[in-house]
Amino acid sequence: MPVFETPALTPEEIAAKAVLQAKMRINGQVMQYVRAYMKEFDSFWRNPQCTPEQMATAWGTECLAMFTKSAATKAYLLSLDANCLDHPELDYINAPLPVNPEIVDGAPTGRMIVG
Repeated sequence: MPVFETPALTPEEIAAKAVLQAKMRINGQVMQYVRAYMKEFDSFWRNPQCTPEQMATAWGTECLAMFTKSAATKAYLLSLDANCLDHPELDYINAPLPVNPEIVDGAPTGRMIVG
């Protein structure tokens, strides 16, 4: 026996409730992706314990892949919401320093040159 009696929902009300819940879950997931992107951006570019150059060196030959995946993540997030990376004080769209792939004998090494 339920503590509170609740009215039965129509199929239309059940569907509307399911859609609302799905939208809320999707919005929450996108915001988690945005926060993760910002955290990783800060980890590389605004790390108080090391420079971006030191971060690029630490990434080694995986640095190019990290930047490629980061760019794809940024593009995906911005395709969902053009303002999702807006911040009143920090720029999460543009890298503060130039970044270029290291090329040796005409081929990328996977390493990145920062600055």
